[in-house]
This record gives sequence, C-alpha cells and structure tokens, in this order.
Amino acid sequence: MPHTLVFAAGRWHVRAFCEKHQQYRDFVLSRFRAAPEPCGSMLGKHDGQYDADWHTHVEVRLIPDRRLPEVERSLIGHDYGMKNGELVLTCRGPLVLYALRELGLNPQHSEVNPRAQQVEIANREELTRWIRWD
Repeated sequence: MPHTLVFAAGRWHVRAFCEKHQQYRDFVLSRFRAAPEPCGSMLGKHDGQYDADWHTHVEVRLIPDRRLPEVERSLIGHDYGMKNGELVLTCRGPLVLYALRELGLNPQHSEVNPRAQQVEIANREELTRWIRWD
C-alpha cells in the first residue's frame, strides 16, 4: 500500500510496503507496467503510519573536505552556509542516499582531488543504517 510520492535522483518514487520482501521499500514509478494486485488481507495494515524508517529523521553532517587548506575550507563553509564549519541536513532515513547524491556526494567514492569533492560527510558512522559503505 503506497503512502508517499518522492521526487529524487531525477525520478518519481513511491514508498510502499513490499509484500515479496515483507518490508517498506522505494519503487520507481516508471517501472510499473500494470496496476499491482493488492492482497486483500494486507490492505490497511501497511500504510505509512507503520513505516518506522520513513518516520525516522536523520541528521547528515557535512564539513569542508579536511584535505583542503584552511582558507579554502573557510570559503567552502561560507558557500554552503555552514555554521561553525558544519552544515546539518535533516532528512527521512530512506532519503539519506538521495540527499547526498543531490549534493553531488557519492558515499562509496572519495574523490582523489579534494577540490572536486569540496565537502565530506562528518558523521559516516551514524549513517551506516542508511548507507552501505563499500
């Protein structure tokens, strides 16, 4: 049973309970080819109020890339509107990866040139529930 539409990564997604995997997941709308057949016994039991991940708000902390000289870190902090050298973004748990990608950050890859990356994630450990760090 879908409960939320989200535009992320240039596509529309629907957040819904997946009967096959028995958990809430994000589905890309353009991949639907027909109306799904609802399972009568599940209707009403898996609406948005039971999606604990969706109701979990996560803080993503960004800082200027520590490999840069202090003067450049200060400029980047100003560019991003950081306070005390940090920008705190709050988003729903399932949207953490999408939010990072919208900022041009790939959590699985660190740019060799810090000027290409400019910012880094300061609280990586706290985000392990939402991102696989390969």
